[in-house]
Amino acid sequence: MCLRIIVAEGKLGGSVVDQRGDRTYEVVGLRVEITNPLKNMIPRLPHIPGVTAWQDESVLEDYYEREIIGLRPKPDGFAYVYADWIAGPIIERIVAALGENPETRRAIITVGQPNDMLLAEDPPCLRSIQFLVRDGMLDMITTWRSRDIAGAASANMYGMVRLQEYVARELGVLVGKYVDFSGSAHIRIGKEGNKNDRGDLDWVEKVI
Repeated sequence: MCLRIIVAEGKLGGSVVDQRGDRTYEVVGLRVEITNPLKNMIPRLPHIPGVTAWQDESVLEDYYEREIIGLRPKPDGFAYVYADWIAGPIIERIVAALGENPETRRAIITVGQPNDMLLAEDPPCLRSIQFLVRDGMLDMITTWRSRDIAGAASANMYGMVRLQEYVARELGVLVGKYVDFSGSAHIRIGKEGNKNDRGDLDWVEKVI
């Protein structure tokens, strides 16, 4: 559904060129709400050349364990993983805060530093994760400054929902809704100046 919306908007409104020189179709302020996030967690995508590999449960679980919760070493060549801001004492403090006051609005993890956008070569896309216990269920809200919907979003969402499931289990509550907000939700459609480079657009159009 997200791919469909972005392609439709892009064809109407044109493309945006980012700092890397990639042309993208973009939707600003895309909000996704998944009311039952544990259902059908593995995306079912057709086996078309170029289609993202994020439909393999073992790959997704490895992503969660390495990059979200930090149970495995950081992949080689990675400047950071989200686990740098989430794993260990930080998530345990979140669990403790929610245990002491289940209705708190302060159970939030900030990802990155305020000056990342100016100083970091590759600033994190994820900016915050908020946990709210409401009606005996754990809701989670994530905010992303930039989101490659074709290449990364399904893995991101899988990892975040697994984190939500972990915190809910620690608290002894059910998993509630998952809300996902992207400031720039986009699909790469090629390199600026290269008409032969269509980025992810070919396989995305086949999927939708």
